[in-house]
Amino acid sequence: MRLSPMFESIPELSNRIYSESNIVQKQFVTFPGGQLFLRGSGSPSKMRGKSIRYLFLDEVDAYPATTEGDPLQLFTARTTTYGDRAKIYLSSTPTDEETSKIWSSYMSADQHELFVKFPCCQTYQRLHFDQLLSADKSESREVVYQCSACGEEHPETVKHELFQSIEYRPWIEDEEQRRSILESIRGDKIDDDDPAEPSYEETFNPSWVDVATPTNGQHLGYRIPGMYAPYGWLSWKTLKNEHSEAVKTNDSTKLQAFVNTRLALPWADDDNLADINSNELGVFVEQYHQGQVPDNVGLLTAGVDVQKDRLEALIVGWDSTGGGYHIQHRIFSGDTSNRNDGCYKKCLEFLQKPVNNVTISATCWDSNYNTDVVMAVLRPYSNQKIWPVQGSKYAKTSIWPLSGRSKKSKYGGGYYSIGSTQAKLNILNRLSLTPGQPGCLHFPSDIPQLDEYFKQLTAERLKIEYRNGSKKKTLEQTRKRNEIIDLWGYALAARTALENQGLNLEQEVEKRKQNQSLKKPVRVLGRKRPKPTYEW
Repeated sequence: MRLSPMFESIPELSNRIYSESNIVQKQFVTFPGGQLFLRGSGSPSKMRGKSIRYLFLDEVDAYPATTEGDPLQLFTARTTTYGDRAKIYLSSTPTDEETSKIWSSYMSADQHELFVKFPCCQTYQRLHFDQLLSADKSESREVVYQCSACGEEHPETVKHELFQSIEYRPWIEDEEQRRSILESIRGDKIDDDDPAEPSYEETFNPSWVDVATPTNGQHLGYRIPGMYAPYGWLSWKTLKNEHSEAVKTNDSTKLQAFVNTRLALPWADDDNLADINSNELGVFVEQYHQGQVPDNVGLLTAGVDVQKDRLEALIVGWDSTGGGYHIQHRIFSGDTSNRNDGCYKKCLEFLQKPVNNVTISATCWDSNYNTDVVMAVLRPYSNQKIWPVQGSKYAKTSIWPLSGRSKKSKYGGGYYSIGSTQAKLNILNRLSLTPGQPGCLHFPSDIPQLDEYFKQLTAERLKIEYRNGSKKKTLEQTRKRNEIIDLWGYALAARTALENQGLNLEQEVEKRKQNQSLKKPVRVLGRKRPKPTYEW
């Protein structure tokens, strides 16, 4: 509990806290004039019978749905007694555009944005990430901010000067709303060709600010992206590097993390997801064969799916950009409810055998079906990074648990709860890329029943569901067979686990290239030894 040390170290606070306060066990603090209650988001029932006037809710996008309903609504209901006198404060990093609670609240507010007065042209502007220029594009060879009005470049060292005149002002992002407000300011209709982007004088005219007032007079919303961090904290150079790294690999999970945590914006999945047609995936087929590891692949991971009568295993190779290569797919028929069935032994032997002298670094093995048998079979192989996993129905913010810890199973041992839906969305997003783009998928030309393979790869579609009053993003099956998309998701989860442990794909590719060069036979040139002659 971080409050206890603060109270103890500040006499002005500790002298005002009554002795009956119990922060650690009972999570409440009593002081002259009121009480402070501390509650977890998963236990709104503990606030029953309490009337709250001042409510502070932190990281609301991470609140789990409960059997009683949405915790945000349940906590807010505790302020009903105080009516308009109640104050409710929400804060959070936004997550997904469709399900984000904080973004929904912000969009229904007056949308305050931070405006900075630029000394070069005396205009107030919001900082945009697109205005950060990298070293190769700026004259000063460093990351600078280019003024939107006059084009002057400002190095990060002058941040303190820029932030001398800074203030929050309401701003409407919606173009139709912006257009109607502009028309009222100009007193004339705007042509369709006009992007409805106001001039600087119109934007910062008091009439503009007066129009963009809260709709209900009570609901205020504020947003602050990472570009506004004080000098010495999060630098503009770090922002550019993180963005470049995410874009280079076309990894939707990395891009989402950047958009959410650095730009303070929600993530929107690619609109092309619904348009993916299995009949059009032949453009990703290349001239290599199953069991062959292309030279630019530096890492192999695998996924195993458990069905009633078979195990299916897929080995995937990964290049330096995060692009995935189908290496080998095998089916092992047998009774998966019997731990002594030969299908388990054959599958484990398959996973432990190197492919083109490249070993499989990690495997995620589905343990949702026949859990007790799978846990018993895999228990001796935990040190070989063959991990039992169970996927979640609803999308998470991370594919692999950030804690890196496994959950205990009642069958003994532990399993990892992974964001399988997030992993599969990542794979489906890659199918909307152009062949050859960094991060795209690659398939060999000799996959048996390739049409069926692609149908299973695209057998799920994005869907928004309501669970206990909260919006949740999930995938629904459009056909019965979907093992291939599951296998790709497991293989990606295994790669993510290794990356969380410090693995770098570029370094792995470079290592393999060095190993290949060392294994090539070297011919030593020199004079041939003369053949011996014999005299009799």
